[in-house]
Amino acid sequence: GGAGGGFRSYVSPGGFQVLVGRNNRQNDELSNSVANDNDVWMHIRGRPGSHVIIRVPAGRDPAPSDLQYAADLAAHFSKGKADSKADVIMARAAHLKKPKGAKPGQILVTKEMGNIVARPADSAAAREEAAQQQ
Repeated sequence: GGAGGGFRSYVSPGGFQVLVGRNNRQNDELSNSVANDNDVWMHIRGRPGSHVIIRVPAGRDPAPSDLQYAADLAAHFSKGKADSKADVIMARAAHLKKPKGAKPGQILVTKEMGNIVARPADSAAAREEAAQQQ
């Protein structure tokens, strides 16, 4: 348990912590237990993928570069990884709802902040993988 227990963890250009679930159980925990209301939640649109949370401290707001950074990770850790571009949903964690009887990792977004076009190959994770292959 605890914040960030076992999740993939990154730091955005603006210094925000970005957490990524590794499996359905972690996605469930991340979206339902770990995320605070003000945190920004992301998920690739209409396809299986990891849940991504940007930790947003009170009184701060992520810049577009922070949102793009997290969206690129959401696309990378999804079935859209091989695509050049992918649509990613953004929502405040306050607007997430776990439907009754839902399977782990299933979540309902009651209100979206918007859509962001992500580029999986630009993600920090893709850059790390590329560096390791050299």
